[in-house]
Amino acid sequence: MNTPRNLQAWLFDLYPQRDHMVLWFMTPEGERLRLIDPFAPSFFVSAPLEGANRSWQRLRKAVDATGGLELLGPARRLDFWTGRPREVEEIRVTDLDRYGSNLRALFRRFPEFVYFDCDIAPEIHYGYERGIFPTARCTIQTRGDRLTGCIVQDDPLDTKYALPPLRIVELKAEGALAGRRPRLRSLTLTFEGRSIVWEEGSAAEMLASLRDCLGEVDPDLIWTTGGDSVLMPALFALAEHCKIRPLGLDREPDIERRLVFDGRSYISYGRVLYQAPDYPLFGRWHIDRNNSFWVGETGLEGLLEVARMSKIPVQRAARRSIGTGISSIQLDYAYRARYLIPWKKSRPEAWKTAATLLKADRGG
Repeated sequence: MNTPRNLQAWLFDLYPQRDHMVLWFMTPEGERLRLIDPFAPSFFVSAPLEGANRSWQRLRKAVDATGGLELLGPARRLDFWTGRPREVEEIRVTDLDRYGSNLRALFRRFPEFVYFDCDIAPEIHYGYERGIFPTARCTIQTRGDRLTGCIVQDDPLDTKYALPPLRIVELKAEGALAGRRPRLRSLTLTFEGRSIVWEEGSAAEMLASLRDCLGEVDPDLIWTTGGDSVLMPALFALAEHCKIRPLGLDREPDIERRLVFDGRSYISYGRVLYQAPDYPLFGRWHIDRNNSFWVGETGLEGLLEVARMSKIPVQRAARRSIGTGISSIQLDYAYRARYLIPWKKSRPEAWKTAATLLKADRGG
């Protein structure tokens, strides 16, 4: 049905898919809407200081030969370091699924260029571009599954705002779940003060029954404790082995997952910390209490406040630090002011270019 509709709704989730963003909205009446909006963000490149003409020719040929990228031509933006207008080349991303691999391949071939606006994930880029953010109250226009208009009614700096009513469940499991060959002994799904426990039958039978229950309850938020590190990789690995497809944890159909079992260690303020792999869901939220600084310190309400202010999707915000949120607020301002944001991989060259421009400014 392609009849136009005008609705009040909250933005719940968003993620890239091919040449569009998938957006999930929730209406006050409880309707969950999956809509798509064409989106082709741009990034920018600047030529090296020497041999520019030859380098440009090679880069243009490479972009033309790369599926998922389109060279738009010259553009003018503000230099991040000097505030001066700067001539750059604009490249449009026409396939969001291949964006990361295309960008890395381009950088490997042309490390002499300076790259801008590449550190922004497509879903965050969309928020900066459209001025929209998680749980924003919106007036939307739709036609079929297309989002044809969206007016954001909230301000991310508002301190009083209404949040969408969420259907919330808690998922737990027992068994030898760690590693690549998990064994499931029991599953428990808790919602609305009652629990369903599966502790008899094969893993395939338990997972199929869980899938049916998730389809009936249709939760928005799935809480876990240790979900990123153990539970989710175990369930997805078992579902793959038992050929339970789809498993029903995602609302989005036909999600192809790459199973990750190992996290990473990093140093922050002199401490060695461990971060579990990320297992967000598509069309629902999965939040692991053990893998979220914000939930531990501020609860769900504090996490949603951070997501609104930073324009970072809720599941990503849950798994990131305070520094990431502050950086996103700064990047949002820089993007809207049309500043070029240097890509971290090319920052040494960006510093070199900035030094040259500053030297020219000072007549040296």
